[in-house]
Amino acid sequence: MKKIALLVSNEQNKKLMTDMLSDRYEILALAPEDSLSKQFDLAIVDGVSLDLLQVKIKLLKYESNPVFLPFLFITTRQDIGYTTRYLWKVIDDIIVTPIEKIELLARIEMLLTTRRYSVEIKNRLEEMEILAHAIGHDLKAPLRSIETFASYLKQDCYELLSDTHKDYLERILRAITKMNDMQDAIHTFMSVGCKGIVKQTLSLKYLVRAVLEENDIILDKTGATVTVLQDIQFNTDEKLIKLILKNLIENGIKFVESGKRPVIEINGLRRGEYTIIEVSDNGIGIPDAKIEEIFKPFYRLHTDKEYPGTGLGLTIVKKCVDMLAGSIKVVSKDSGTTFILEFLERR
Repeated sequence: MKKIALLVSNEQNKKLMTDMLSDRYEILALAPEDSLSKQFDLAIVDGVSLDLLQVKIKLLKYESNPVFLPFLFITTRQDIGYTTRYLWKVIDDIIVTPIEKIELLARIEMLLTTRRYSVEIKNRLEEMEILAHAIGHDLKAPLRSIETFASYLKQDCYELLSDTHKDYLERILRAITKMNDMQDAIHTFMSVGCKGIVKQTLSLKYLVRAVLEENDIILDKTGATVTVLQDIQFNTDEKLIKLILKNLIENGIKFVESGKRPVIEINGLRRGEYTIIEVSDNGIGIPDAKIEEIFKPFYRLHTDKEYPGTGLGLTIVKKCVDMLAGSIKVVSKDSGTTFILEFLERR
């Protein structure tokens, strides 16, 4: 049974609400000075108690975050203006006296439903963090052992093996590399944004340079060039935007015809209140009919032999763009593909 705390100074109102709600909920009708020390799912508060407890309520809501702890304010019609300075900071909804039971129950159920969803989201996030940690760390240990002993076999016994067994060993080592790449990609996808979003003003040139320096992106071997045509400063989360640029640059280098030098051009634009980032390549292109499919997890347009990969690069890009409340468009021809990222610049 859900617990409702009544922080109501008027005894008549307190009794009325207790009578209305006690058949559905567990009622905690406590004195204001000790009421916030008890656990509850929703509190109904009046003006006197709100004045007395507003600082404690703010602190309690902050400590409960990300779980939503709702406070329903009861007031008279003539005092409703008084509540606006508290709305969404201390209180989450208002009900005006005289109180109709059906309206009171509807408001309570709406707030409790929101609280239940927030608890479910918190639990899912915790499960995701546990699974991401297992993929990123715990499952790596046995894979490293397999890789180590397979390497020892190749080092110590390779010349003693038949051609068939040499082929088996090479396949094991390739599979280990692929599994490592897959684990890294899944861990990245699952952990994106788990620590929250922190925005700051950054330049596009700085971000591209950092991505190239911090990641094992092979430029010399492929002869690839990555150029920022026009720099721009914009407000964003550094980790998320770096993941976007990293995966788009890597795709631009990978998906080119054999023997062709990859050329990646990145452009920053301002269009009204929007920041536009365009990442263009001279690769093999994407068929129009497949553009909506490429952001799905593990979706591949080509076989692993043609273009090795995890099938999660563009899925990670889409997740990062969504977390930044942006949009992504794709314009593709046989001569290359342009990814157009659009973010609302909130000043």
